[in-house]
Amino acid sequence: MRKGLVECIERATTDNSVTCIVIKCDGRTFIAGADISEFGHPPLEPQLPYVLEKIDQCTKPIVATLFGTVLGGGFELALSCHYRVAVSGTKLGLPEVTLGLIPGAGGTQLLPRIGGIELALEMITSGKPKSVQSLSDTGVIDLTVDDSAALLERTIEFSRNVLVQQKNIRRTSKIVIAHHQEYAQLFSLWRSKIAKKMRGQQAPNMLSTPLKMCCHYHLNKLCKKNEDCLMNVEILLNHTLCVMLFLLNVWRLS
Repeated sequence: MRKGLVECIERATTDNSVTCIVIKCDGRTFIAGADISEFGHPPLEPQLPYVLEKIDQCTKPIVATLFGTVLGGGFELALSCHYRVAVSGTKLGLPEVTLGLIPGAGGTQLLPRIGGIELALEMITSGKPKSVQSLSDTGVIDLTVDDSAALLERTIEFSRNVLVQQKNIRRTSKIVIAHHQEYAQLFSLWRSKIAKKMRGQQAPNMLSTPLKMCCHYHLNKLCKKNEDCLMNVEILLNHTLCVMLFLLNVWRLS
């Protein structure tokens, strides 16, 4: 899927008849997370961070059409798009922490830039998904559609409005979070909460490092730093159990 998506974006970028790109999935949901067939094997190219960078740096606006359960890498992909249109009832989340992991493709850097530090801390450290209705005022969703049958039509209409208004492409990588003293207090408060609620769990505690870095570095400088944090997480679950928990989370939220 990643390879095909990159190829489509590259073709659309060079096609002069294409003015805007819409990413749409068939089936019951938008991308719901990792491909479990890749669990326990060397990662296949292109890896997700490369795909997200291609989306972010595309010279034509890219709009994601969201429905179902948009989790993990699927949510990271949506956050890398320039705009997001979603059906009411769609659930969005980064549940990696429930598997003893942290988001590995940039979720710790994308979400705080779009939705703010506090929302990112809440969603990423808990792993609990949120409905699009609860995210309506956060900047994560640009348009909510009530009728799922009209999602693609409304997304195309939204895309045309973006072009008519001649808006600059809204790249998440260009969003800079100013460093404020209140953020230091916020991180301290959340570290205390995590220590009490998730005693002994490594992943939630590790999350404060990449989240804090987004206040100090440009997004393009953070890719390797975030990968280092991911590699240093102590994974306490074996491969089979990770797959089972992943499937259980998807089933429970679908």
